Order: sequence, then structure tokens, then C-alpha cells
Amino acid sequence: MGAEFLTKRLEGGYEKEHIENYMRKIIKEAKYHLSLDKEYYGYSGTWGEVKEGCLFANKTFESEEECYEYIFMNAVKWGKPLAARYRTPSGELFWLIGALASC
Repeated sequence: MGAEFLTKRLEGGYEKEHIENYMRKIIKEAKYHLSLDKEYYGYSGTWGEVKEGCLFANKTFESEEECYEYIFMNAVKWGKPLAARYRTPSGELFWLIGALASC
């Protein structure tokens, strides 16, 4: 089976605890909606296939592209989402959160 790379982007001022809670909510809601589908047999390629929680990179990246590449290369199928901060050229901070969802 394959995997779908999923991402979310949030403002960079949030603390890690907020990111973890936000992702827990996203994943739980996705799992709930999948549970309502009588035709669902797994491998949806959605946040519902991702493990609850969140892992964090230990650095702030200098661009969204660099951050995206790091998360893409380090995300683990069936694992928790991976979050990292990056700085835009204008100095704004953002969180990028990514995960590999089975499909």
C-alpha cells in the first residue's frame, strides 16, 4: 500500500502543547468521520490514518521549502505527525506539520 503526505500550516507563535492538542483534535475528528463510513476498510490517506500526538524538529528552518523537505524525508508511515518551525523572508514564523497517511 502507498502513503499520502499530508500537511497543515499554523502561525509560529503557538507553543508545542497547542500544536499537540490541535493535531490530536484533527486526528480524532478524522477517525470519527471514518468510523461513520460503513464502506471504510482502512487506507484512506487522511489524518484518520495517523497516530495521535506530535513529534517536533529541534530547529527553525530558514524557508518553507527546507522545512517541507525535512518533514517529508523524516515522516514515518503509521507514525505521529512531525512539526517544525520555519521563518519567511520577511521574518514571520510558521509551523509546518506533516505526516504520511496510509492509502
